[in-house]
Amino acid sequence: PICALSRRYHVTWNKKPLGETRLAARVRPYHALLTTLADPITRKVLQAAPLLQCVANFAVGYNNIDLQAAKEKGIWVTNTPEVLTEATADIAWALLLSCARRIPEGERMVRAGKFKGWHPLMLLGQDLTGKTLGIYGFGRIGQSVARRGRGWNMKVLYHQRHPVSRSVEQGLQARYASFQQLLQRSDFISVNAPLTTQTRHRFGTREFLKMKRSAIFINTARGAIHDEKALAHALQKGIIHSAGLDVYEFEPRIHPQLTRLENCTLLPHLGSATVETRDQMALLAAENIHLVLSGRKPKTPVFIP
Repeated sequence: PICALSRRYHVTWNKKPLGETRLAARVRPYHALLTTLADPITRKVLQAAPLLQCVANFAVGYNNIDLQAAKEKGIWVTNTPEVLTEATADIAWALLLSCARRIPEGERMVRAGKFKGWHPLMLLGQDLTGKTLGIYGFGRIGQSVARRGRGWNMKVLYHQRHPVSRSVEQGLQARYASFQQLLQRSDFISVNAPLTTQTRHRFGTREFLKMKRSAIFINTARGAIHDEKALAHALQKGIIHSAGLDVYEFEPRIHPQLTRLENCTLLPHLGSATVETRDQMALLAAENIHLVLSGRKPKTPVFIP
């Protein structure tokens, strides 16, 4: 986005997150901010920026931004939906397949020189065909995850605050379920919801105990939707089978127990990490900033101030 914006505006670039205090000390002269999830755009930061008109978040989620403070100051907040849907759904399925077929364990075995030949009981995993896929959060990404499940003839359940339209359900062969039904019936659970006060720690000890012991838990949304300590305990004690994570509760810090568990596959937040997707995200964020600074409505506003 720097090239796209620097043709019209004076642009400065920070390669690393600054943190709240340093951000607040620097934002005064800026009319727009292009931010990532690692940038805490708090009330303190926004109050320190009297010229600020736009915060363009380089992500779909925007839990790093104080929306109420932005609204009060009349600052546009934008995000980058749609362009990263398919890439993120692919990562969810990469994790699901990795956990079900124990691919990371097998790869580590081979690299360590421990593969001594085929054995009928070596690294037995789980079938996918005909199993039940539960999706928590059925927006664009959740629906894209469901669409891929049809290739394995999976039964798809989903849960969110409100059911989608009947036509969408029929097109995806998906069925709305209560949260309790989702926990109890799913062989695989994929988390694709935004982080809100309602979804924070939605998956904790009580929820993991209600899941099948063979269940596989996947989170490519936001780490704080699950209680990381509770998940580590559930995996260590065999309460659930395994987990695949692309996001973490205190990112980039990870609960140390998770890094030691063979039944936990860990990725460094790669959800949208393809060349094509990141290019589209950057261009969309830059376009949103240009539209706001030109006195027009951005393409993907989070709200209208």
